[in-house]
Parts: sequence; C-alpha cells; structure tokens
Amino acid sequence: MTVITKIDNNNNLWFYQKVSNKTYQIIYNIFKKFLTTVLYPGYNFISGKELEKFNKKLAHYNIRKLECENDLDAIYVSSKKEDANRVNRDMIIALNTTDQNHLPNNIRNLECENDLNAINVSSKKEVANRVNRVMIIALNTTYQDHKPKHWDVFVENGFDIVLFNHSNPKQLTTKTFAADLSIVLKKVREEKPESQIVVKSYCQSTLPSISAVADMNDANIHLICDRGYANPYEMTRSFSLMAKMRIVKAVIKDHFDLESDEKIKKIKGKVIFLTPDKKSLDQMVSFKGKNFTRELYEKTKHKNFLIELENSDHFTRWSKDTYNKILKIFKDNKIIEDFKKLGEKDVLTVYPIRFFNKYLLYFLVKSWL
Repeated sequence: MTVITKIDNNNNLWFYQKVSNKTYQIIYNIFKKFLTTVLYPGYNFISGKELEKFNKKLAHYNIRKLECENDLDAIYVSSKKEDANRVNRDMIIALNTTDQNHLPNNIRNLECENDLNAINVSSKKEVANRVNRVMIIALNTTYQDHKPKHWDVFVENGFDIVLFNHSNPKQLTTKTFAADLSIVLKKVREEKPESQIVVKSYCQSTLPSISAVADMNDANIHLICDRGYANPYEMTRSFSLMAKMRIVKAVIKDHFDLESDEKIKKIKGKVIFLTPDKKSLDQMVSFKGKNFTRELYEKTKHKNFLIELENSDHFTRWSKDTYNKILKIFKDNKIIEDFKKLGEKDVLTVYPIRFFNKYLLYFLVKSWL
C-alpha cells in the first residue's frame, strides 16, 4: 500500500512524492520531533543542588498538591503571611472524625476521589469585597526550573499561584500542552468557583494558553500573552521554508494547530499582550516581517491591552514598570482591589540586551532553511 503526497502549484508546494506508509510515517515522525524541539526547546529538568535551592525558596510559602486528572504534577502555592486583606486562605484538612462542631469556621465537605474524608475550612469572618485570585503559570519548562521571584510579586498582591509540569514532556506538543492546562484550569475553577483566574503565558505557551482559556468560556478567566504567537504554521514558516511541505503542514495540523489565532477573539476575560517597543528586537516576527503579538492585539484591541516593553528583546525580564502596569490593569478591571507599587528591589535584575540578540539573532531566525 502506498500514500500519494501530491504537491503542486495550487497549494504552493513543488513536487509529487510517492512513498510507502512506513517511509511516510518515519518522515512524519522526524518532522514532528523537529517541530517539538524547535517550538519547545527549553524544557529543563533540574536536580541536585539546583533542586535543593528551589525547594528552599518554596519553603517560604504554603504548598499543597493540586489533585488533578491523570495524576498531573501540579502544586498550589499561597502566602504564609497573615494579612487582613489576604484572600484564598482556605485550608484543606483530611479528617478521620465527623466531630466538626467545635471548629469555629465555615466547613464544607470536599468531594475527593476514592471517598477520601476531607473538608474545606474557611474563616467565618467577613472580609470586605472578598475576591479570590489565582494565577496559573503556563511554563515552557518544569516549574522547578523557574525562579519564584518571577511570580512572588503577584503573591504579595493577593494571588495564589498554581504551578504544573506536563504529563508527557518528552512528547510535548501544543495540543498536549493545552490538554494539561485545561485539566488544571478546570480543577482550579472547581475548587474556586468565584475566583478571578489569570493564566500567565510566554512565547510558545501562549498558543495553547489562548485555546485553553477560550474553551473555558469564562469571563473571570484572564490571560497574559507575553511575546507569543497563535499560528503555528506562520511561526514555522518564519524560520524555515520546509513549512511549505505538505507533510510538515500535516504534522502541524495534527499536533500543533488549535486555531488560537481565531480563538483569541472568543476569550471572555481580559487579555494583556506584551511585546518589545521596537519590532526588530522581538524574535516573534513572521516571514512577512509582522509581529505576531501585535497582530493578536489588533484583533481584540477594542477590549484588551498592549504593554510595550522598553529596552527589551524576546528574552528580557520584566522590569518594575512592567509589573506595575500589569497590576494597574488588574486593578482598573476589578481583578484586584489595589496593589503595592514595586521598586527595583522587588523584581529580578533586568540585564541589557545582548549584542548577539540585538543585531544578529533577528536575521538568523528568518527562513534560511
């Protein structure tokens, strides 16, 4: 049996190819591996002293496992600080007794798998304008490979944080990423039905995050889209002419395309887009020279926000000004009540743009292959 791959002028491809099913599958898998490596290059497992260092930093927070489907590795992080305005301070307690009358709190049964006897205990004290806030960090690496100071700013401003690792990182694609994020979103919404949820995405994680957030169809779920893209074909075409091959298009459709460039219009919550103030300093640019993030913003600018990152390229950390602008948007849209304005010491050091990134990388990522 053979597979005929027709490549003609009508779809901008160049030749006819006749191969066996087995050969086609081998070539298909090679391109799938290539795209997975290119689109998700930085997935890093840490161990030894690096892991110990991360765990020591995490010890400053309250941590619990977020019980998700497929035994997804997800944790729920909240502040240990006592704050009268602090939200999301509920505690989940597993009990072997039904004697709950002595507890001076609001109590509800927490429905868990395997009939686990667990309850959720929250304060009876009324907090004015009480609002639950959770931020889910959608990373392109393990959460152990991500400095807590990136998100500690949000903890200090009333957010709890959810971190998760992908169920099958060695086979990570956009579609598996979106499936894992959807599991986490549904679990957080189940536990916090009234909460304001923000998904923080960056670069490759924006595409699956757009899809997962749009599919939730929830006006209280918002998205930070930091220097990202939504069309995997345009992204692949920006650095390789091989994207014009039909077999590559098939791989993209099967594993990477979620129609996020259209789904962005369906997100009911707010979206904050971030991109460098100078187009030439961001590597998220199509082969036509258009900035992917700006194009997404233009589709929804009537209701969403664009923050231009000064003196930044694709890899530059957020400055205090960027965090303050994001927090102000949260406040103006009633996602938070107020925020603490940040200084230089509250964020990670922002380093100058490297010479290579500023003058050479923009040209090297164009379609040379």
